[in-house]
Amino acid sequence: MNTNNICKNIQSIMGVWMIKENRMRNCKRIVFLVIVIVSVCSMFILCTRVFFKEQIIALFRYYVCSKVVKQEALLTEVLEELDGSGMSRYWISQWESEQEDQIWYREMNNEKISEVFSEFGLGYIRGETEYVAFGMIDITRYTAILVSYTNEILHYGFYYNPTDLPIDAWTGEVCEAEFDEDYWLMGRHYRTEKVMDQWWYYEEKWYYVQQNGRWNRPL
Repeated sequence: MNTNNICKNIQSIMGVWMIKENRMRNCKRIVFLVIVIVSVCSMFILCTRVFFKEQIIALFRYYVCSKVVKQEALLTEVLEELDGSGMSRYWISQWESEQEDQIWYREMNNEKISEVFSEFGLGYIRGETEYVAFGMIDITRYTAILVSYTNEILHYGFYYNPTDLPIDAWTGEVCEAEFDEDYWLMGRHYRTEKVMDQWWYYEEKWYYVQQNGRWNRPL
């Protein structure tokens, strides 16, 4: 009896030890896989930023322009809704805000405006009676992950201008199709191109200034 009990105890101990050993082995495998996945993703992002940044931005540009053309009917309906809203100046946001000059798009309870926010992944619609700018927050997030450096912020969107001239999407003022300007702590590169009559694409890059006071503009 004593011998049998001893054998059983030894078997139990060995079984527990083997279970723990298997768990440790599985944990090591999982950690190894996580390290490999993180390393591959990091290398991929690094390669896109170094070698394929302009190509990826060009793809995003093509995507935005194609979507504007495809959804022209929806955008026209949204313009009609905005014209009929009685607002001469507006900032319609994807998020709730306590600022008096911003409106949460869901509070408007407007089917077309809700649809355009969803369809284009918008962060905001802002403008006046002279123009309307649509800022695309979703594509900006993707770009930030894939090609943005830590010292820069990229924004993408499109706008409607009945005069059919290139404008600065933030100010509504007529501008060059591409320009650079410097502020106190940042530099800005702005680019716009025509998509179709009265509709224009825009992109802008904001660059943080370096500590030595020189504008950090990646190639």
